[in-house]
Amino acid sequence: MKSTTLFAAIQKPPEFAVGDKWDWPDYASNPSYKLDNIETTAKNPKFVSYIDERRKSHLDEFEIIWKFYNHFDNHPDHRKSDLLSSCGSNAIFYRHIETGEVRICSNKCHLRWCPMCANDRKCYISHSVAEWLRDAKYPKLLTLTVKHIDEPLTDQIENLYRCFRKLRTRKDFKSYIAGGIWHFQVKLGKKDKLWHPHIHFVADGKFFPRKQLQRMWQETTGDSHVVDVQEIHDPDRASKEVARYAATSANLASLDFEHGCELMKCMHGRRTCGTWGTGRAVSLRPPKLDDKKLWENVGSWYNVMTSQDTNSKAKAILKAWRLHEPLADGVSMSFFDTFDDDLLDDGPSRSPPGKYKGLFEKPIEKALSISTQNSISNQF
Repeated sequence: MKSTTLFAAIQKPPEFAVGDKWDWPDYASNPSYKLDNIETTAKNPKFVSYIDERRKSHLDEFEIIWKFYNHFDNHPDHRKSDLLSSCGSNAIFYRHIETGEVRICSNKCHLRWCPMCANDRKCYISHSVAEWLRDAKYPKLLTLTVKHIDEPLTDQIENLYRCFRKLRTRKDFKSYIAGGIWHFQVKLGKKDKLWHPHIHFVADGKFFPRKQLQRMWQETTGDSHVVDVQEIHDPDRASKEVARYAATSANLASLDFEHGCELMKCMHGRRTCGTWGTGRAVSLRPPKLDDKKLWENVGSWYNVMTSQDTNSKAKAILKAWRLHEPLADGVSMSFFDTFDDDLLDDGPSRSPPGKYKGLFEKPIEKALSISTQNSISNQF
């Protein structure tokens, strides 16, 4: 039985200068046309599928990640490489019936190592963490490392997690830190080829001398004392750094096959980020969409994009999406769609990798995800 697990995200368009990628034909020479203030000197580009738009910044990484998943696939009906390939294959423009706002809803594989889904997670985490840091009294970024040893990565990770939990229970540590948001990261040494696992966390609390943290960490681990403490002066910049680590715990695509396989096995089903204390106010997972009934389908990505040169409604939908302008009621191309317009009931379709450059030059600010059933495994 094939999985019907599906994840959708309502996405805002990126911020970019009008005319960079999508420009209307030049009608200036024809006085019968009334022009607006949008750049109109360039022709529209050829059609690019939404799946190619999502992959365009991750083509090399996507190919490597797909090979890793394909290597581990051992069930004909639950092939994660197929889920990865179909991530973003279906996309629909949706309009909020009250505000007129236009966003895109697309299917997601929600796999741990998917570079496109990792980018979505990064955008949401950055937004959430930034809000929390602005309210924190003395925000700081701390790093804990363990001694580099030639032992299996699984043992090193379990030891690091155990020591970090023990550290957080210490009274002297809690006297400095009221709570925080942690995330795990691991790198492979270029020279020694040893794993270097460590934990980063942003914390709220009073001034924390580095020597004090070194002493506590040395006593907790028994053999490690390398730590780092940095005050946070720019919450937005710090949140982006945190999100970059929290979205993906390692650069899998940069590893050789042997170490990449070891990493995937060790990280399978393992939690890589979390919160405690005052940090529990932050959600690291996008919430479910609670106003689904307020969003109406106004056309699939394919129909809107392929009709933009000849259909005024397609132009209006794209303009509203690109410029964050409200779309008038009744402007829709959904009647051209021959498939069920509810992505939550549709399975993802296959689409070949693309080599296009497109719209998504900057990440979305926040993504709201919806899941119809429990994921097969979003931890691998």
